[in-house]
Amino acid sequence: MDIKKEKILIKDMYCKSCEKIIEKVLRKLPGIINVVASYEEELVFVEYDKNVLTMVQIEDSIISAGYSIKNKNSSIEIKNLLGILSAGLIIIFLGKYSGYFNMDSMLNGKVGYLILFTVGLFTSLHCLGMCGGIMLSQTVTIKDSPKSTNFKPAIFYNLGRVISYTFLGGIIGALGSLFSLSIYTKAFITIFAGVFMIIMGFNMAGFYLFKKLSLKFQFISCKNKLKSSSPFIVGILNGFMPCGPLQTMQLYALGTGSFLGGATSMFFFSLGTLPLMLFFGALTGFLSKNYTKKILKLSGVLVLILGLIMTNRGLSLNGVNLSSFMLNTNSTVVLNENKDANFVKAELKNGYQEVTITALASGYFPNVVYVEKNIPVKLTILGDELTSCNNEVVIPTYNLQKKLISGETIFEFTPDGKDISFSCWMGMLNGIIKVTDDLNSIDQNNVDTTVPFTEGCCGEETTSNASSTESIYGSDLNSVSTEKLIKKTEITDDKQTAIIQGIQYEFYPLITVVQKDLNLFLTIDLQKFIAFADNISIYDLETQTRLYTSDITDSLISIDMTFNESKGYGILIDDSLISIIEVVDSLETSDLEAIRNIYLP
Repeated sequence: MDIKKEKILIKDMYCKSCEKIIEKVLRKLPGIINVVASYEEELVFVEYDKNVLTMVQIEDSIISAGYSIKNKNSSIEIKNLLGILSAGLIIIFLGKYSGYFNMDSMLNGKVGYLILFTVGLFTSLHCLGMCGGIMLSQTVTIKDSPKSTNFKPAIFYNLGRVISYTFLGGIIGALGSLFSLSIYTKAFITIFAGVFMIIMGFNMAGFYLFKKLSLKFQFISCKNKLKSSSPFIVGILNGFMPCGPLQTMQLYALGTGSFLGGATSMFFFSLGTLPLMLFFGALTGFLSKNYTKKILKLSGVLVLILGLIMTNRGLSLNGVNLSSFMLNTNSTVVLNENKDANFVKAELKNGYQEVTITALASGYFPNVVYVEKNIPVKLTILGDELTSCNNEVVIPTYNLQKKLISGETIFEFTPDGKDISFSCWMGMLNGIIKVTDDLNSIDQNNVDTTVPFTEGCCGEETTSNASSTESIYGSDLNSVSTEKLIKKTEITDDKQTAIIQGIQYEFYPLITVVQKDLNLFLTIDLQKFIAFADNISIYDLETQTRLYTSDITDSLISIDMTFNESKGYGILIDDSLISIIEVVDSLETSDLEAIRNIYLP
């Protein structure tokens, strides 16, 4: 007997189960004395009799099991990383700046279920690599049968998986209902799941930076007996496998705090894994292993991006948003250079700083709020367009979390000297409350409006059926509060400032109240205005003359003028009246309800 020991470097090991697969294949070879595979070190140690077995036979067996032999080359690893980062940047760029491929719209969905379905879809290649052999063992048991009946074992196997995933998700979710999860606990669960997805994405894409990190839930590990004659039973047992994506989703199910929430979350995740698994079950004879590996690497990039997004949402729930640090390159940002943020200053009334913002389907408006420290704040959120995403607001700093209603939802707190982040319950729609020493010192034309990056949300509405063509004020103006329809200018020193925003095909607010004989700096923001427009005018409603006319060449229009008469003026877009400027003798004593009755009786 001529015994030899060798270490063989292995490619395409995606999880700990790959160790068992390789060891099982090699132990069947005559002449093998000992074999130990290592997922972390990407190698297999073999001890064999050279008189009986050759290295070529050992390597061929490894390759036949679906793995590859590699040479140690660090430059390949670096190229893999650069490829992953490049692909990720391209996908994010397309998602953000292309109207034809919106990554955010693909990722966000009703109560997060579309996200979970997408995660299942992307990680189904991991399922294929880990469980494809198990499914194959069930789908090839029927011999000499019509092709139509050969597809049934794959259906029963995957049906068992879906039922198992759903039932386990419900049990794990019910465990969460036994105790109340704080905002920080939910944030930790989301961050943990996101980080794990990042690690898994790196590994799936072929960059094994984190291979030594592995999650295992001992209470769900079991040894599946592949000799079962029932594909359905094997599919049920499949739900107990210690699989990385499955464990990540079980953490999510735990955070739902209910049996129904956990079961539904896992159900949608399992649905996402079905298409590829069913396709593999039907076409196992035509699917190339090398082709599968290439798709797996691309899937890893997408899982990595999902992990980054999920981690950022967890950080948002914890009051931290990485994107705000990346965007905040200057301490002061001129308002008309910021494309995402609009701001409002609180007003002091009856010992409170009162401020009102609106929950729209696209986010919270305004999403930057200025308040003064050490004075109690009463933040009112108007639930005008509530969706399954924006219908709950979280303020982590004060551990505040409230469901929004169709009317007014009020948050009360006393700010210290630090800025306060707020977001929706999913961490997808963000805003910030900036705390200042002196609110009167804030210059509306030159303020810091840096706001954490908002991913957007396309969940279905829960209180209305708004669409892109429906009015931002709803179908009945009489039910809209005066505070939303009419806004006063902000007066500082010898000037007044105002912002009017074009949203879809309307202006917000409808009416702007202006002080007579005081210089007005008016900003009209048309970045979200979808109606085609050539020019804009300010029109004297009494004399029917134009005081100002300009072609629209930019999405941000700045107008500097003074009104010397107390009366109404119209803002025209291509000769169509779209908003009103009401000039008054005294801004402080002006009656907003009386002004509303003039134009909106």
